[in-house]
Amino acid sequence: QRRPTAPEAIEARYLLAESYRQSAKFPRKRIESEPAQSRRHALRLEMKKLLQTAADLHLQLRNQLNNKHETSYLTEIEKKILRNNYFAYADALFDMGEYDKAILEYAAITNRFQDEPEALEAFMQIAQCYRILGSPIDARGTLAQAITVLNRLTDSDFQKTTRFTRPQWAELLTWLSKNN
Repeated sequence: QRRPTAPEAIEARYLLAESYRQSAKFPRKRIESEPAQSRRHALRLEMKKLLQTAADLHLQLRNQLNNKHETSYLTEIEKKILRNNYFAYADALFDMGEYDKAILEYAAITNRFQDEPEALEAFMQIAQCYRILGSPIDARGTLAQAITVLNRLTDSDFQKTTRFTRPQWAELLTWLSKNN
């Protein structure tokens, strides 16, 4: 806060937001084993508060980086933080159970990174949101879009920014679209 324009401030803000999001995992795990209803309720409130703080911090950082990008260039690290920030904000919404909002955020990611393998991760999350919301047709449609994007991607190092190789993505998306 003392030096908001310091080069380290961007990374520090990202790490702070992520620490809140990761901290929300502790109450979530404890909810399952907590016998008292009142304590489960308190843990849910604690988890929601941590996730909301994370979402707010990620949104502030995303706005800051997007504003900077409009007036100057982002460093490579700032570009990566911005990409991760888009996902972290959407993931926080997902973890809070705000699936409709999460779908919108993941859709923004698919548009922003439409020529990058990262879009596949966002499509997977959109499909998961639709499954949770009880819309299997929308989930299958989303997976079909992901297959189209996968077929369009060329010369991408999938494992650099996603959890799978191109063949693994093809296999997974095909399987999910048939078994969803």
